Amino acid sequence: MALAAFALLGKAYDFEANEFYYNITSLSDLTVALTGNEGASYSGDITIPKSVEYSGKTFTITSIESSTFSKSILGTLTIPKNIMKANISASSVEKLIIEDSRIPLEELSAKPAKDVYMGRDINVPWNHLIYSFSYSSIESIVFGDSVTYIPGGMLEECTKLVSVELSSNIKSIFNKAFNGCTKLKTISGEGIELIETGAFNNCTSLESFNFPSLKVIDNGDSQWGTYRWGVFQNCKSLRNVVLSQGLFSIGTMAFMGCESLESVTIPASVMYIGDVNNIEHSSVFADCPNLTSLTVNASSPIAIGETTFDAQTYINTTLIVPAGTKDEYLSATNWKNFFNIEENTNITDNVYSVVIEGCSDSYGGYVEIGDLRIKDNEYVMSANKGDKITLRFIPWSNEEVNYELGSVTIDEKDVTSNVVNNELIVEVTGNMTIDIDWDYVEPNPILLTIKQAENGCTKMVVDKWETYKFFIEPSEGWTLHSVALNGEDITNRIGDDGALKLSEMSENTTLSITFESNGSSVKAINPSRAKVYGADNSIVISGANEGENIQIYDDAGLLIETVKATSNSMRIPLANGIYIVKLDGKTVKVAI
Repeated sequence: MALAAFALLGKAYDFEANEFYYNITSLSDLTVALTGNEGASYSGDITIPKSVEYSGKTFTITSIESSTFSKSILGTLTIPKNIMKANISASSVEKLIIEDSRIPLEELSAKPAKDVYMGRDINVPWNHLIYSFSYSSIESIVFGDSVTYIPGGMLEECTKLVSVELSSNIKSIFNKAFNGCTKLKTISGEGIELIETGAFNNCTSLESFNFPSLKVIDNGDSQWGTYRWGVFQNCKSLRNVVLSQGLFSIGTMAFMGCESLESVTIPASVMYIGDVNNIEHSSVFADCPNLTSLTVNASSPIAIGETTFDAQTYINTTLIVPAGTKDEYLSATNWKNFFNIEENTNITDNVYSVVIEGCSDSYGGYVEIGDLRIKDNEYVMSANKGDKITLRFIPWSNEEVNYELGSVTIDEKDVTSNVVNNELIVEVTGNMTIDIDWDYVEPNPILLTIKQAENGCTKMVVDKWETYKFFIEPSEGWTLHSVALNGEDITNRIGDDGALKLSEMSENTTLSITFESNGSSVKAINPSRAKVYGADNSIVISGANEGENIQIYDDAGLLIETVKATSNSMRIPLANGIYIVKLDGKTVKVAI
């Protein structure tokens, strides 16, 4: 009714309360959007309410429409965690606070304030159009503990940004996140493990960074033959770079065009410099004319392309390597291009990269190291030389598929024989790659075992839950006596034509068929009386009269046991085999 009434009045909102205007977005969920009204404006500090009362109902405010603050000049605008979508791109705000929440914002369009506190993630890191402050006049931003990554392009070309505070929970900075932030001088983040393409490209004032947990500096991205978008490409104010121990790879064009760069230290944990798939497409330190000192802590030279450094670097830069390794560098491809190689006895870098490959449900299993559960196809961790790491291999299995550990190799050497009870202890001696293969285990087939008084039994593989039809035909001189399914009498399910249907078998099943001789002169026993069949290493007799003699012969005709019926149902344990049972003059042949 409210929607219809306001539509007739020509209003741009559904109702007004407490000086705000609202549009109803769901009557069933009782949600509303904060909206604007012609002529309405706000000033000062505003905190968006969490809910509003209207017509005796409490509505939750879940979104902010673009017209809400379009004519307002605000001091501090606080957006609570109940807001899922916010469009404040037309607002003038001095300080923007987006409160902490582990529930990501679905959408944010904002012309941010000079100062921003960001307490929430976004759903997809690569879709920076949803969640971007790019090309804005923002000067400082603080990321709260609920934020786990910086979306791609989020602060691109924010040319007034000078201060960034990252929480330790942030693990990744995605492509071009700070590209072109020309006033940013320093940045640090204890939890950062991955920096993607062009994240700090053209940050021309960046003098230092500190990422102690950094594992991967991603490859740059070139287009139409032009090298651009290396992670720190054209950071013209960088002078001295000490890359953190535990770093695994330095991608293409990472420091290309850092014209003030004077010294670089590369830790022993680095396993790749440049593009591992195209080592000559590298240019990691190209166009760094002032680079005079390069310290490499690795005792064994890793592969590099000739273009990793340009000609002037090879000529003018002193390569400093660990004591006792100079000769090895002098003979290593492209490292030998350095005119000046010196040894340093003070290099004591014992932190190495351990790469674990082949862990995921799609591969067949995962690995546990202490409380850490690894489910990545490629996981990089760092460890000290001499550390012993215990890997527990957990094969993936459910009702449909089963895997088991196939093989484990360390640097292409098979160590599967060292795995005991699905555990392997690995001592770290240097950089190493642990590759895990899982074997698919064919599921155990469901077997239907058919036992009858012949010399053996028939076993057939059946499909789960399918239906099968059988026809039971006795030999001449014999009639069908009983049929048992997994030890339960189902004789009454046999049709007049001897047909039997079995359906929905989900486990191994045994069908026992017993035949009765027609050769006896004794009057036939009523079919509703005694039944004889085999089940669970026993002869089962039901319906016998109490005190009735029961004689059991082996298949050679020797009497092996005589018992008296003591109850209506009896179970006589015997070894597997074929037996002849005489009961009240009847002769029954049974297999167990």
